[in-house]
Amino acid sequence: MALTCLALYLGRPLVSAALRFPDSLAYIDWPADFVLAGPQRVMGARPLGYALFLDVFGTGAALVWAQTVLSFAAWSTLGWLAGRLAGVALGCLLALVPSVWCWNSSVLSESFSLSLLALALAASLHLSQRAFRGRAPSWARLLGWALCLAFFGWSRDANLILVPALLLPALYLPLRQRVAVLAVAVLVLAVGALDARRNERADWSLNNAVLARVLPDPTAVARFAAAGMPVPAKLSEVAGSPGSRTQRRLRATEPRFFEWTERHGAREYWSWVLARPSSYVEAWRALERYYERDLAKYSHGLAPPRAARTAGAWMAFGPGPWATLLLPWLLLPALRRDRRIRAELAAALLFSATALVYSFLTYHADGVEMHRHMLLGIALQRVAFWIGVGVLVSTLCALLRARTVLASGSEAPR
Repeated sequence: MALTCLALYLGRPLVSAALRFPDSLAYIDWPADFVLAGPQRVMGARPLGYALFLDVFGTGAALVWAQTVLSFAAWSTLGWLAGRLAGVALGCLLALVPSVWCWNSSVLSESFSLSLLALALAASLHLSQRAFRGRAPSWARLLGWALCLAFFGWSRDANLILVPALLLPALYLPLRQRVAVLAVAVLVLAVGALDARRNERADWSLNNAVLARVLPDPTAVARFAAAGMPVPAKLSEVAGSPGSRTQRRLRATEPRFFEWTERHGAREYWSWVLARPSSYVEAWRALERYYERDLAKYSHGLAPPRAARTAGAWMAFGPGPWATLLLPWLLLPALRRDRRIRAELAAALLFSATALVYSFLTYHADGVEMHRHMLLGIALQRVAFWIGVGVLVSTLCALLRARTVLASGSEAPR
């Protein structure tokens, strides 16, 4: 508790009211359509989770402090469950990293989503730990987990991709509770997906992806043209230039292009992405780092406190995807020692796999600000790595203690 309070003091807000951006209006005016200047309709209503949070705390100082306190509390809670005091220290460092800390001062769903991710991971790990020790969690604890999952999944559409990471308790719970966990996850996924489709929230990002990745590649353009995509001369002029200005101009001059992407674009685009080996390399390289230019315009020149800059420099947001890919091999001693897979070990492996899938999908789902969209996957991959390190250290310590006891027993006088 003291360590969390110290980190909260060091990472306290530097603004008296939350910073607003064009995207902020989609949450402030919810459930109205998201419309940019022009006017230009981007999509229907955004997910309701963060909008409800704004209804409670507004957009002033109360929101900034609420997001800041929630962030440090959530990450330190996850750290305590994963690694006790050392885990709390790492959780506080993660909350202080500028790429996480800066969103606390914005009317955007990133801070809320990151905090809810940490809370949902903590709830999942807690339920799994209790069940692994033979203590079936109460239905009240399961309700808390379900609320975390629902608010997390219904705050950003991309959060739904991370729901499998939160199904860790299903590996350990009794049958009835396991069925309940899976039913809640299916409900959250179904409602979230239907709401996203009804409000056409994927179309804008898909158009950006086609503009950024398909149009600059003549081979890809030929493939898409063969599938029926209109390829007027104006498209070549905007190849590699996604964004609201390009989409506004094209909608006025080339409406057939948008009609085709809305009807057939998703199927053709994702089949092309999946069949292209370099797609995987690009996405997992991007998982290795956080591109600061994707963040710069959202800080409004707000300089992080020295503690946040130090945390960012020391932690560098953790190691890259190579660590995730090597994690199962690093954890072989734990796998060989334990007859049952401990909750922490299963968490490290499940979180790593989910982070890789998430990074791949979010990187290719849009053509702008990829690292901003990948942020939760980057954080999850780092969490998985540090949990894996903790499991490896505890396993090696247990093996060392066992050998010491065995050695002392064999040396005892007879």
